[in-house]
Amino acid sequence: LIGMTVLPHADWRLALVWRAESSVRYELPLAVDIDQVGRLDFKVKGIGLWLPDSYAVATSWQRNRWLLTAGAAWQRWSQMPPIAPDVTVRIDNSQLLQPGSKAIDLIAVRNVPVAMGTRDIVVPRAGIEFAPTDGWTLRGGAQYRPTPFPKADGEANYLDAAATTVALGLGATSGDPLGLTR
Repeated sequence: LIGMTVLPHADWRLALVWRAESSVRYELPLAVDIDQVGRLDFKVKGIGLWLPDSYAVATSWQRNRWLLTAGAAWQRWSQMPPIAPDVTVRIDNSQLLQPGSKAIDLIAVRNVPVAMGTRDIVVPRAGIEFAPTDGWTLRGGAQYRPTPFPKADGEANYLDAAATTVALGLGATSGDPLGLTR
């Protein structure tokens, strides 16, 4: 995560942020000897969670008791790798051979990864905050996230829908009972 904030005016801020792609990958190998046949090798690997590179720009303007914010993030979903598990199954003939012979695979199977077909998206956001008194703050915000996935009618279907998020909040300040601020 890299960010930069510019203060072109006392009431105005402009921020740029880059968050790198991140993922959680897994691999689960299993090897079993099958009596009088050979060895079974079974491996499942894949990605349990993947988030794209994200480039965001945001701005805020504060005047008196009002704070207005707006921003947008470009998310590079088109770079998403296949998320279906990569499964490999092999069975060899090692238990059927004479000593010194080389085992061969009787069965060797691996699934073919399916391209995700995702596209880059832009996620706009806006927010407002009003502090009617020194102890109270009212907040509201909204964002729209279009789906990066194609229509669910292909070789593999991943269901996702566009999402609109609306948030409202109320904040209260009640002094400093622990004496942490000056």
